[in-house]
Amino acid sequence: MNAEPTAADQRRYCYLRIGGRSYAVDVLAVREVHHPLPLTAVEGSSSFVRGLVNLRGQIITVVDPAQRLGLPPAEHDPAARLVILKNGAELRAHGHGIETCEQTVALWVDSASDVFSAPVEPVPASIARDSGPDLVEGVMRVGDDLVRLLALSELLRVDGDPREPAARTH
Repeated sequence: MNAEPTAADQRRYCYLRIGGRSYAVDVLAVREVHHPLPLTAVEGSSSFVRGLVNLRGQIITVVDPAQRLGLPPAEHDPAARLVILKNGAELRAHGHGIETCEQTVALWVDSASDVFSAPVEPVPASIARDSGPDLVEGVMRVGDDLVRLLALSELLRVDGDPREPAARTH
């Protein structure tokens, strides 16, 4: 007997490469994917903040998820992308049930490509140890690839404050 697919089974994800590994974010959390823009450094910011960019007049904090995940910092190469995430207000307005943070933030990733659907499985202990226990909320098998689903609210958290992401300076 086949079970009916649930809403969670039908979710779609944006495939990312970060530090040579495969990751994903819920596509509903993504506002747009953009080529890297010139960065302005933010003195005294969190170590994983790459800087600020001006995207059509909006100042956006750019974070390097590789640093949060304990991987080498992302390189600036032609395949690199900025994954601009929707902020909390945008997500609540649409009732998506996804948490990012209150400010608009971009993830600097090695590449961003396909959108896919796959069932999410629990995080194996080995991946939880490698990535930090709260930064990955599940894994998906896509062909031979094991894709880690990023827990955006945890990835963007600074000093234990879920409302203020990496954008906040000290």
